[in-house]
Amino acid sequence: GGPNAGHTRPITDVGFAPDGRRFFTSSLDKTIRVWDVPTGACIDWLSFTSPPTSLTISPTGEFLVTTHTDSVGLCMWCDKSFFKTVF
Repeated sequence: GGPNAGHTRPITDVGFAPDGRRFFTSSLDKTIRVWDVPTGACIDWLSFTSPPTSLTISPTGEFLVTTHTDSVGLCMWCDKSFFKTVF
């Protein structure tokens, strides 16, 4: 499915952003989807080569940490919307 569709395989983990407005779901369909809580709409998604098995969001909402089926390590992702260009 596309970014506006639900997961096509079982969900492996869920988590809320600190602001309570966004809800994250990871799935065996190799995606993480970001949902807008008030509207229930999928507002973003990430696609991976291997399924994410767990996720957590930092207290500031700036970072997302994931684990995956083919790795024993942690992957850290940064939300670029927290940064601005410095001239």
